[in-house]
Amino acid sequence: MKISAIYIAKNEAENIARSLESVKDSVDELILVDTGSSDDTVKIFESYGGRVYHQPWQDDFSAPRNLALSKATGDWIILLDADEYFTKDSQKNIVNTIKSAPGECNGILITFKNIEKSTGKLQDKFYALRIVRRLQGLAYHGRIHESLFNNEAPLDSLCKISEAQLTIEHTGYSPELSGKKAARNLAILLDEVRDGRDIKEASRYLYECYMGLGQEKKAIEYAKLYADGKRKHVSYASRCHRALLAYYSKSQNRKEHAERLKWALKSSDDFPELPEFQAEAAECLAQWYRFSEAVLYLNRAIALVKRPPDAIEIAMMDESDLNLLNSRKEAFVKYAGNTGKLKISACVIVKNEENNLPTWLETSKLFADELIVVDTGSSDNTVDLAKKAGAKVIEIKWQNDFAAAKNVALDAATGDWIVFNDADEIFYNPESVRGFIIKECFTHQNISVVMFPMSNVDADNGNVEIERFDAVRAFKNLPELRYSGKVHEMLLLNGKSLNYSDMLKADDRMLIKHTGYSSSIIQKKVKRNLKLLLNNQPESEVPPEKYRYLAECYFGLGNYEKALNYALRSIQSPYTAVGQETEMHSIALSAMQKLEYGMDDRLAVIEDALSKYPEAPDFYAYKGLAFTEQEKYKQGYELIKKGLDMYYERLLDGKRTLSTYFNGIVVECHYTLGICAHMLGDDTEAVFRFNEAVQINPWDEKALIAIADFYKGYPDKELIEFFDEIYDNSINCLSILIGIWERNGFVLLAKFYRDRYLHSFGKPADLDLFSMYERAQYDDLSKIVKRRIVQDMQLLFVALLGGNGDFVNHSGQSKLGLLSGSLQLLIKAFFSETAEDQGANFNDFIAMLPAVLSYGNKLIVDRYLQMGLQFSDEEYIQVAKILQKHREYELAMGFYQRIPMESSAVTGGFWHGAGMCLYHLSEYKAALECLEKAEGLKSFEQGENQSYISWCREVLKNEY
Repeated sequence: MKISAIYIAKNEAENIARSLESVKDSVDELILVDTGSSDDTVKIFESYGGRVYHQPWQDDFSAPRNLALSKATGDWIILLDADEYFTKDSQKNIVNTIKSAPGECNGILITFKNIEKSTGKLQDKFYALRIVRRLQGLAYHGRIHESLFNNEAPLDSLCKISEAQLTIEHTGYSPELSGKKAARNLAILLDEVRDGRDIKEASRYLYECYMGLGQEKKAIEYAKLYADGKRKHVSYASRCHRALLAYYSKSQNRKEHAERLKWALKSSDDFPELPEFQAEAAECLAQWYRFSEAVLYLNRAIALVKRPPDAIEIAMMDESDLNLLNSRKEAFVKYAGNTGKLKISACVIVKNEENNLPTWLETSKLFADELIVVDTGSSDNTVDLAKKAGAKVIEIKWQNDFAAAKNVALDAATGDWIVFNDADEIFYNPESVRGFIIKECFTHQNISVVMFPMSNVDADNGNVEIERFDAVRAFKNLPELRYSGKVHEMLLLNGKSLNYSDMLKADDRMLIKHTGYSSSIIQKKVKRNLKLLLNNQPESEVPPEKYRYLAECYFGLGNYEKALNYALRSIQSPYTAVGQETEMHSIALSAMQKLEYGMDDRLAVIEDALSKYPEAPDFYAYKGLAFTEQEKYKQGYELIKKGLDMYYERLLDGKRTLSTYFNGIVVECHYTLGICAHMLGDDTEAVFRFNEAVQINPWDEKALIAIADFYKGYPDKELIEFFDEIYDNSINCLSILIGIWERNGFVLLAKFYRDRYLHSFGKPADLDLFSMYERAQYDDLSKIVKRRIVQDMQLLFVALLGGNGDFVNHSGQSKLGLLSGSLQLLIKAFFSETAEDQGANFNDFIAMLPAVLSYGNKLIVDRYLQMGLQFSDEEYIQVAKILQKHREYELAMGFYQRIPMESSAVTGGFWHGAGMCLYHLSEYKAALECLEKAEGLKSFEQGENQSYISWCREVLKNEY
C-alpha cells in the first residue's frame, strides 16, 4: 500500500515544516502545488524530499488541488493545508488507520480542531475529510470551500474514526490573519455566487467570512439563511446553528428571547444527537416559563451524554456536564410539578366582541383552567362563541359601569389567581403565562398583584406601537380585591388604592398587545369614555384623579385646548398613574405643538418632566427637538441622541417599562439628527441619519423634505441613488414622490420623477395632461384620463376601507359620494357590525378584489375576504384564482379548502388550482396528489399541469 500527501500553498514557510513533520514517517510521497510563493516554502518542502509543481494563483482553490491530485500515485491520499498537522499522539496511527479501513470506505473523517494560534485555545472541533482513497474520477469542485466529488457525484462511503486514534489541529485563523483570509475568501465567494453558485449552500461560508471581518449582524443573517432549511448532511453542519444560539444568548428583550427559542428548537430537531442543543432548548423553554417541556429536553440531553450516539457531528457536552444538567433538571421539575396545584381563572367583560373574542378564548385556554365571560348586552355572535368555547357565560344588563361588570366576573371566578384582560388585549406569548405565575408568584409568596407591560398598537397601521406602559392584569383571587370606577376602573384593596411598590412587574416576555386604540375605533371609544366620565355632570365637578382621562379623551377627539388644560391640571394634581407616569407630559407637549405654543411654554413642561422622570427617554428628545428649532444644533444633537440611545437601550433591555410615547417622534428624531449633523459640518453623519429615518417610515413627508433640503432640491446622482435604495419605480411610488416634491416646491425633483414616470410607463404624469389638452390631443387625453380615473377610484375605495368607518353615517359622505352606488354599498357592508348587513354583491366584490390586494394592508385584505365567505362554491374558485394571480397562495388555499368534495365545483380546474397553490407553498406531496387528480379529469389545458407534476416528482425524489 502506497500513501501520498498533497498540499497547495503560497508563502507558508512559517507553517509547512510542522505539517510535514507530522506525516513524513507515514507517507511514500509528498506533493506540493505552489501558487506563487516568494519565501522559503518551496525550499523547505523540497528538503523533505517532496515534489513541487507550480501554478499561478487564479482565485480558485480547486484548480491547484486538482493538479496535486493528478500527480499523486498512492493508493490513499492525505489532504492537508500547510497550517494543518496531525497531533504527536496520533501521528503513529496514520498508517494502521488507513490499512484497517473497510474495503467499501472511500474516505476517512478525522477529528479536526481549530486552535487560536496566539493563545492555543480550542475554538471548535468537528470531523473533516482529510484521507481519501485514490479513485479514477476524484476531483474538487468549487473555487473556495471546495468539495471532493467522484465522477461528478459527492464522495460517499465515508468512515469516521475516534479522536484518540487520529486528530488534526489547525492554526490558520489567528486574529492577525483572519481578517485578510476572510476578505480574500469573501471576494471569491461573491464572485461564485454571481456566477450561479447557490446562495443558500454558500451561506455558511459567507457567515464565516463576515464574522472574520467583524460584521457580526451581516454574518448572522447568513447563518440564519443556512440554518433555516433542512439539515445538510455535511461535516460540521451545526456550525451556523451554534453561531445563532451564541448570538441570541446575549439577548435581553422579548423578540430576541423568542429568536433564541426558535433556533434552539430548530437546532434540537435538526441535530437530535447533540446533547448541547437539547440542553439549550431546555434552557430557552425555561426562560419562557415552559418548565414541563424543558424537563423533556433535559432528559434527552442527559441520555445523550450518558450514551453518546455514533454520529458525524461532535458533541461539545460530555459526562463532566452531568452534574450541571441534573441540577437544572431538579429546578425545572420543581416548577413543572406545581402546574397542577394552581388554578387560574381568565376573565373578560364584553359587548359585541365577535371579532376579538375568538382570539381571547383561544389564547386564554393556553394558561387558564376556567374562562369567565360577562356579556353586557351583545347583539352579535359573541355569546354563542363564548359558550361553544366552553366558557362560563354570565349575561347582565349594561349599567354604564365597567367596575360593576368586572366585579360580577370576580364573584364567579373559582381560581387561585385571576387574569383579567379586555377582549382586545392578548398576550404575545400566552403559553408562558401559567409558568410565569407559578415560578414568580410561588417564589414571592407576598405578591398578590402583577403588572404586565402593555403595548398599545394601531392595528389599522401595520401594528405600529403607539405607547407602552405597565398595567395590572393578574392578581390573587381575594375577596378584598375588587374594581372601582365606572370608566378607567381601578383595582382596589379593601376600597383603598394598591401599594404599587409591593407589586411584581413582569418583563416584556409577558408583553400584552392591545388593539383598542387603533385608528378605526379610537374615536368611538373616546366618545363613549368621555360620556361615562362626565356622567351628565358638569366638567367642574369631575374629581382631580379623573383629569388624566379627560385629557386622553379630548386629545383623541382633536380638542387640543381641552386636552392641554386637563393634562396640565393632572400634572399639577397629586395623582399619578403608576405604569403610565409620563403620559400627561407627553399629551401636553403634543397638544402644545398642535396649538403652536411658544418655545418657553413647551420647555417649561419638558423641564418638569425631566425633573420627575429622568429615566424616560422622551423628554431628552423633546428638549433636543426644541433646541434644534432655536438653531442650537450642538445641544439639540446631543439631547436627541441621548433620548434615542436611551429608547433603544430600553427596547433591548426588555425589563424597564416606564411608559413611553417615543414611537410617535422616533422618525422626527432621526431626521433632525441629520439636520443637526449637516449644520455642524458632518455630512456623512447627516446622510446616515436621514437613511435611518426613511428606513423606519419611507413616507414621512417631513423626513423627505429634510433630505431634499440637504441636497438643495437638486436631483444629483447621490440623491437619486439614495432614494433608489428605498423606493421602486412603480406607478404608486413615482406618483407619490411627484406629489410630495410639487407640494413642497422642489421643482427640479418633481421634473426628474415626472420624466422617469414618462420613461417607465409611456405616458406623462399630471402636469403633462394639460399640454395634451392645449394641443387638442383629445383622443389620447381621454384614454389616459380614463385609465387614471379607474386607478384613482380604486385607490379611493381602498383608502376608505382603511379609514375608521365614521364616514358611512356622517362626516365622510362627500368622499363616499365619489364612488358608484354599488361600491358605496360594498364599503358599508365592509364596516357593518351586524351579520345581516354584511352581504356583498359578488360582481362588485370580485371587481375590487385586485385593487384591495394591490393597495390594501393585511388587515384590510383579511376583513375584505371575510365578506367573501358568503359566496357559492363556484364563486370561491373565482376568488381563489385572483388571489393566486397576486401570489397570495395561502389565502387562495383557504378558499379552495372551503369547497366540500361533493360539490359540483370540484372539477379538474379546482384540483389544478389547489395543486398550484400547494406547489408554491412547498407542499409538494399534497400538490402532486391534486395535480394528478386534475390530470385524470382532463377538463382544462393539460400542458402546464404535466410540467408541475414532473417538477413535484423531481423535488420529492431528491428529498427522499
